[in-house]
Amino acid sequence: MKRKQIEELPVKRPGRMPRKGEGKQVAAQLSGRYLVLDLWSNGAWIHRHVTDTETGEYASYDMEGRWTQENLANAFVGDIWGCPSENNLPISKEDRDLALGAIKVGWPSDIYERIESLERGYASDRRERREWRRVQRVNELMDSVPALGKAVYDWIEEKAAGGLHYAVWDKAAGDYSCTSCGGNFTDAEAGIRMKHKGEAGCPLCGQRLKVEKRRGDIGLQARLTLIHGLDGKRGIQRHFVVTVRWGRGSLRTVALRETIRCMLHKGFWSRDMFDIYYRQDGGWDNKGNPCNLRWRPGYLYPEGIQEGLEGTAYQGWADVFRYMASMGMRANYDRLLADRREEFIGMVEYLAKGRFRRLLEETGYPGMKVLEFAFDPREETDYLPHSYDRNCVVYTGTHDNETLVQWYKGLDEESKAFAAEYMNNASTPDEEKYWDFVRMAMMSSADTCIIPIQDYLGLDAEARINKPSTLGGNWEWRMSADMLDKAAIEKIYRLTRISSRLSEEKQREENEKKELKRRKEQELKEAREKAEAAREKVEAEKAAEAKATGK
Repeated sequence: MKRKQIEELPVKRPGRMPRKGEGKQVAAQLSGRYLVLDLWSNGAWIHRHVTDTETGEYASYDMEGRWTQENLANAFVGDIWGCPSENNLPISKEDRDLALGAIKVGWPSDIYERIESLERGYASDRRERREWRRVQRVNELMDSVPALGKAVYDWIEEKAAGGLHYAVWDKAAGDYSCTSCGGNFTDAEAGIRMKHKGEAGCPLCGQRLKVEKRRGDIGLQARLTLIHGLDGKRGIQRHFVVTVRWGRGSLRTVALRETIRCMLHKGFWSRDMFDIYYRQDGGWDNKGNPCNLRWRPGYLYPEGIQEGLEGTAYQGWADVFRYMASMGMRANYDRLLADRREEFIGMVEYLAKGRFRRLLEETGYPGMKVLEFAFDPREETDYLPHSYDRNCVVYTGTHDNETLVQWYKGLDEESKAFAAEYMNNASTPDEEKYWDFVRMAMMSSADTCIIPIQDYLGLDAEARINKPSTLGGNWEWRMSADMLDKAAIEKIYRLTRISSRLSEEKQREENEKKELKRRKEQELKEAREKAEAAREKVEAEKAAEAKATGK
């Protein structure tokens, strides 16, 4: 829009100037392709609105010389009551005909509505063009991200699956398939009668195999984070879902699906800036997260970290992350990255380098055990109860975790099988297994046991308290009075009593009850023995009397 041309155009007066108190009027004129509306009030000019009659572009200009990018409705909304129309904003017939001839829109009849229609079309086209340009910029940036090399696949396959391979049984063929070499063999060729979940050596390649007789396809999921440089302006943090599969007649395969990319801007001017892009509808976008993708704990690839973080607001993490990645530590690296405090980074380094256990020993502070972290058969863990010492606190889950019922439903089949084998409850219905986890925590050697009430009651996802790093819907669940009925109270109390976790006062009461019961049983026993002795005495006397009388 040629603003200088508009500013030099003299203000036009209405056909009849409004007198004081008569309200507002509009005068219309043309300047080339621009329709110019001058708004008058009580004989004074107060506002000018300009519309490009060919494109619909619009702008407003006030008496103080300020230009604003406002359409007709917004420009005049402070000067009239309601939206502008010929009923509340008079315009002369001559000016109306001039405006109607200039506007190429054939409807509606009201001149102001016709102008608004033209301007709405321009605004819509402008939004579409702006959105198209934004999408093009996003696509160009995403296309600049390099593809993964074979080294990344090999590294994450080793971390996620290690040396795990299967001998997959085929009932129809009567033999096993080795996922390491792809060959087939029988029990006789293996030299043993193989059992489900047992181990055996492949007679063809010598690889140790886990025997799988029930499933023809086995899957494992893990997460991977990559941090590397992208260009001189930014580094990038990338999140992948890793799927490792084993199946009959095929070798072990690994697939990576990228879900989130976080651009870490470099330079002092943008040290606190980052942009997150989510995989959606086959492409990438940074407007919203409709698929609700989340960063999850996973492995960090050790190459490129220094280059990716250098010059960003997060470069303080570089050394710690390189160490954690080299040790194969699983962590939610995005959540760590969000906290840039030096003292926090130092604490994470302290923990990562194995000083945590010494710290516990030196201070006597109890460790924390969470059962929901324990049942991954693919890695060693100290969250399983057999590894607890007395000085720890065990939870089934915390306020940040899923409820037991929700968590168990989300376990993969291999983890469920491991849990069933560990607890020896394979025959227990799934909907009742939450109580076995509660019981296992209560019966553990941990000095303190904390069970969320949702887990005592066996509630599902609707009773989850908090989802970290989310807004809305948290800390809203409430327990109603009827949920904790007498039967539930007695069930919880019995478990607390037999696991010796009652309070001292309650334990004294229980001991007193036991002692009272013991005394009553003793008294009853003594009374029975006394009665029995008296009966035997009477019978003996009768027998002696009968003998004396010869009867």
